[in-house]
Amino acid sequence: MPSAPRSRLPGLCAGLGWDVAVDLRPGSPSGGEWHAVELSPGAANALPLLELKLT
Repeated sequence: MPSAPRSRLPGLCAGLGWDVAVDLRPGSPSGGEWHAVELSPGAANALPLLELKLT
């Protein structure tokens, strides 16, 4: 059973990370477009993903 859409806010407490969001929706006008962020505690950044549907 697929889960309901939900939001997430990935970030890091230690080290470095790379988070990528890709539009994989069939028929989406922005399909295939992506955005990436290097996450680090020093930058205090995160990549907000709103209403992400996880299956």
